[in-house]
Amino acid sequence: EERLPGNERSGEKRDAKSPKAKDAKLAYVMREKSPSRVELDVQESTAECISRSLLPIREHQRRVVNHMINNRGIIAAFATGSGKTHTAVTTAECLLANGIVERVIIATPKSLMHNFRVGMEKYGISGKDSRYTIVTHAKLADDYKNGKLDCTKTLVVVDEAHEFRT
Repeated sequence: EERLPGNERSGEKRDAKSPKAKDAKLAYVMREKSPSRVELDVQESTAECISRSLLPIREHQRRVVNHMINNRGIIAAFATGSGKTHTAVTTAECLLANGIVERVIIATPKSLMHNFRVGMEKYGISGKDSRYTIVTHAKLADDYKNGKLDCTKTLVVVDEAHEFRT
C-alpha cells in the first residue's frame, strides 16, 4: 500500500497495484461527465485514431486518450520526455474524430509553440490544420478576459500549466 494523489487529506491508502491506483498515479482526474454527451465505447472509439499516429502510443498515453473520450478533463503530469505533447495531439485527434470537439486550442509558452506543430506532424497531421489554434498563455488569458474566447465544442490544452500566469 502507498499514499496516492487525491487521498492525502483523508489519509486513505490504496493497494498500489489496483487499477484505481494506476489511474491516480497517472494524473489527478476531474471525474465530471458531460451531461449532454452519450458515453461512448472507449475501445471502439479510440482504436482507429490511435492507429493513425506515426509514433507508437504507450499505455500511459492510451489511458489518457481513453479517459478523455467520456470525461471532461485531465491533468497529465508525466515526466520530461514521456510524450505529453504526443498524448495531447492523439487525444485531440480522437476527440475530433468522434465529434466530441470541433476544434482545439493549445496554449503554451511562446518558446514551445513550435514543439506542438512538430508534435502534430509526428502524429501525421499538418501543423497548419485549421481545426487547431496554437496561442501563448498570455493570448489565451487576454481573449478570456476580453470575452473573445468561445470554447464551445473545443478542447483546450494548456502546456506547461505551472507557468501559466495572468
